[in-house]
Amino acid sequence: MSGATIEAEGQTAGPREAASHGRLAAWAPWLIVAAAVACYANSFEGTFVFDDENVIVINPTVRQLWSIPQRSNRPLTEWTFGVNYAISGLQTWSWHLVNLLIHAAAGMTLYGIVRRTLQRATVPADIRTAATGLALTTALVWTVHPLQTQAVTYIVQRMESLMGLFYLLTLYCFIRSDGSSRTRRWLLLSVVCCFLGMQSKPVMITAPFVMLLYDRIFVATTWKELLRRRWGYHLALWAVSVTTVAWSARYATAAISKGVESGAAERITSTSYLFTQAEVLLWYLRLSVWPAGQCIDYGWPFRERLSEVLLPGLVIVALLLATLWCLLRRSPWGFVGAWFFVILAPTSSFVAIRDAAFEHRMYLPLASVVLAVVVGGYRLIVWGSGRQQVAYGTRRTLQWAAVSLVVLLLGTVTILRNGVYASDRLLWEDVIAKAPQNPRGYNNLGRVYELAGNAEQALVLYEEALARNPHPPMSVFVYHNRARVLIELGRIEEALADIETAIEESDGKLSISYMLRGIGYRRQGRLDEAMSEFDRSIELNPDFADTWNNRGLVRLMQNDLDAAEADFDRAIELRPDLAEPYANRGVVHRRRNQLGKAIADYTRALKRDPRHLDARYNRGLALAAAGRAGDALADFTAILKQDPGNTDAWRERAFTYAGAGDVRRCLADLQRYEELGGRLSPEAAAAVKQMVSRAAAANRRP
Repeated sequence: MSGATIEAEGQTAGPREAASHGRLAAWAPWLIVAAAVACYANSFEGTFVFDDENVIVINPTVRQLWSIPQRSNRPLTEWTFGVNYAISGLQTWSWHLVNLLIHAAAGMTLYGIVRRTLQRATVPADIRTAATGLALTTALVWTVHPLQTQAVTYIVQRMESLMGLFYLLTLYCFIRSDGSSRTRRWLLLSVVCCFLGMQSKPVMITAPFVMLLYDRIFVATTWKELLRRRWGYHLALWAVSVTTVAWSARYATAAISKGVESGAAERITSTSYLFTQAEVLLWYLRLSVWPAGQCIDYGWPFRERLSEVLLPGLVIVALLLATLWCLLRRSPWGFVGAWFFVILAPTSSFVAIRDAAFEHRMYLPLASVVLAVVVGGYRLIVWGSGRQQVAYGTRRTLQWAAVSLVVLLLGTVTILRNGVYASDRLLWEDVIAKAPQNPRGYNNLGRVYELAGNAEQALVLYEEALARNPHPPMSVFVYHNRARVLIELGRIEEALADIETAIEESDGKLSISYMLRGIGYRRQGRLDEAMSEFDRSIELNPDFADTWNNRGLVRLMQNDLDAAEADFDRAIELRPDLAEPYANRGVVHRRRNQLGKAIADYTRALKRDPRHLDARYNRGLALAAAGRAGDALADFTAILKQDPGNTDAWRERAFTYAGAGDVRRCLADLQRYEELGGRLSPEAAAAVKQMVSRAAAANRRP
């Protein structure tokens, strides 16, 4: 048997039905793209969240198009991040656009796979007849399903969706090779796609086994025939996989070593992880058919005893045995079950990973669940229609009405779910609501409030995080965050105590600990000790831009302008998106009376953070000194709109008005300045009086 595709529609349906299937096949890819665009158009409102911060926002490698981390085990995905940065920087529209294009392409590829597979001779005739409609339904439901949002809307999880696209392309090219006049080209392209998938994310290592199963179930009649005709192809896939495993093991070893050194490693046994996955897999299946309660970070508790997961464990074992039984019988259902379990094996078996559950891991396995439900639903409708003697046209209308309703409902939930990614606050409030036991949710929401200037609420949330997990590594992150807030509140000794605890729990291996302690010492005026802390921080992590910026501030306080400028330059090189180093370098230029350079740096800072009051205030001073009174007044006025109680801005705007000869506004601003508690020095009062007198005299001249 050649296993070539059978065009079942044309053979078993009438002329009108065959023509209808043909039109449907022509429109199907466009319907899938339209559904993807409709469901993910509002994802463009999303920002960088969660791991986006470390992998993209503060990662200097992303800013160099052709630079890939030496120890990366997903270099292709990271290269695409570099492409996005080159296109739009940290404006997220291009990042979301690429994620959407990947997902739409994956949906179309899945449609092609399912359609060609359901048309094969090993599939029952009734399913072959409906192959196009079933394939389109499967692809549409898979594309719009809300369970996919974490792999599409969450930018960094392009790692999963890009790998998924190449996984599907690997299978699609293999299917196209059977019966083609260009068999070798299709097989070579399949191997290339497999390689590219391996460079996207190591989960692709399961592909050679899945290709082998597909070949044996749907194409080759015997193992002997399979090896005789395609041994080279399968050997190439396994070679790519083994190489990837070796490289990933090396990468993982280095990552684990680094984690142990930094105090960020958690001891999770393989047994505990395996037990926990029984619950997790059932949760994935539940979300596949009833997507309610989704959460980006479950903080799933690990189970230590089999008795805790006995019932879910029995269900998963039963499903595994059913899959094995179907595989031994060479049933297509065996491949459907294997697709689910095999692709999840790297993340949902005994290989211990810090996080037990993440929804993006279901990106590809969801296809098998959807296909099973779609085929089962189709047969149920056909059975029910036969019992009620429903006409073919009526049955067809009923089927597409059901499909349209399901796609509409799932798509609506997807659109609503995308809204959660619109801001960090919404995302972490959602996590706390759905996973109240997860300390990371409280810690990250506390960071959101901290950045928003709500220090007291941030401290409350950090306390909640420590109450749920007072142990490292989680506690180390929380102590760092709480220390930063305490420093801003001027409670330096409390902050230093938190930092000391963090250093002890991380064995002194984290750069940020020393940076924070340096900031605390600087606030206390202990500049030499602060410099030592910043030097230690840079020694541990030379690419930490915040440390370079803070060390530059100490050198600025010591009036070492050349050294301070060098530190700010390095911080800008590492994090060109940050406003602070530009604002600080502007101070260096202003002290040198290089007003043009100072104004340019303050402007760069404000471009990155329009609410940076210090940069706007200092730019106003520089503009006034450069004789650009109108621009200076605009900056001081903007500050007062944002912060009406800013006495410095009232004073400087009064001085600027005086210099411009506007006596009335100058006196009004000075009055407001004094009402807020401001007091001019005798020298400043004399200077203002002199400027006012000059302006008044000028106004009296004929």
